[in-house]
Order: sequence, then C-alpha cells, then structure tokens
Amino acid sequence: MWFIQSSPKKITLNKVALHATATDCWMAINGNVYDATAYIASREHPGGAEILKGCGTDATSLYDARPADGKPHSANAREELQQYYIGTLSQ
Repeated sequence: MWFIQSSPKKITLNKVALHATATDCWMAINGNVYDATAYIASREHPGGAEILKGCGTDATSLYDARPADGKPHSANAREELQQYYIGTLSQ
C-alpha cells in the first residue's frame, strides 16, 4: 500500500493571532506553529501562566529566553512541544 506524505500546513502569523486566548492558543516558535490549548488546559506548564504571553504570537523569543529563569527549555520540553505541532509559519 502506498502512502502519500502531505506537506505541512502553512499558517500565517495573522491566522495565529486569531488564536490568542487560554482556551484557544496557537503560537509560532522557530518557524513552526503549535496549538497549545490542550497543554494550557492540563495546567502542567511549570512556568504557570507565563505561557499565555505567547498565545497568538511568534513566541520564539519567549520560548528561547524563558522569563522565569532565562534558561533554555529542556530536551523533554522540546520533545513534548512536538505533539502540539499543527503546521509551519508562512510569511
């Protein structure tokens, strides 16, 4: 059986901006777009509400600088982020 791999969905920053609340949160990080809504609802984010600052934005600098301590996210955090991937950021 043949499977055709589809191209990643292209999402503009304007589209990301439409999802800017805790109950509907998309964010762009390093050129990829993630729907963090379920993660926020799980209340598992170690940084608490800081994650909400990234909703509806290009949150790359927020993600890279982690306001709480300025250290990079762990390998586990980067791996977990992938389960929320929904597409790539388009210009």
